[in-house]
Amino acid sequence: WRAAIPFTESEFPAGLMREVWGPAQRFGLTRVGGGQVYWYATLNAPPGGHESDEKAAVMRLFAGWMSPIPRVIEATDAAAILRNDICDRPPSSVWGRGRITLVGDAAHPMTPNLGQGGCMAIEDGVVLARRLAGATDVGGIEPALRAYERERMARTAMITNFSWRLGRAAQWSSPLLCAVRDTVMRLIPPSAIAARHRSIVGFRV
Repeated sequence: WRAAIPFTESEFPAGLMREVWGPAQRFGLTRVGGGQVYWYATLNAPPGGHESDEKAAVMRLFAGWMSPIPRVIEATDAAAILRNDICDRPPSSVWGRGRITLVGDAAHPMTPNLGQGGCMAIEDGVVLARRLAGATDVGGIEPALRAYERERMARTAMITNFSWRLGRAAQWSSPLLCAVRDTVMRLIPPSAIAARHRSIVGFRV
């Protein structure tokens, strides 16, 4: 479930992105400008599920969670809430042939656990433009497309796989596994988290 709503809260300052994990479910929220907050909620569930009242379902699932989560849900217009299954596939080794190639989610769909789907598409565009700029004639287009694919595959596959692994751990339902996960997360030094983050977002144009 997800929505963007007008919401101002002193305990939720601008620049803060927060994601809270529980057994088999998560809730995330961040300010997105213009006095709005974007929030999302996840739950392990069979595909294709829907409720007659999605807002009531989310309120029930996250009642008692830390502030301001319940108030954010309550402040959301029911009509603004979207519900979608999360779908992806393993990285592919073929993105195109001839004078055709793929970019973004068409080439490398990924779960949203790292927030990098759109970012990877932008990176693809930069690399593709650079490779095509080096094609001096029509005959150079196909080699440029294959070079773009080779340059992008390893990085996008790494991020796709890491996003999947992170999402799987974040959605564990076993109380024992969740306790282990939460302990490990508390013990990881902030510097190690920052270094890992830089390896994901640190694309050099």
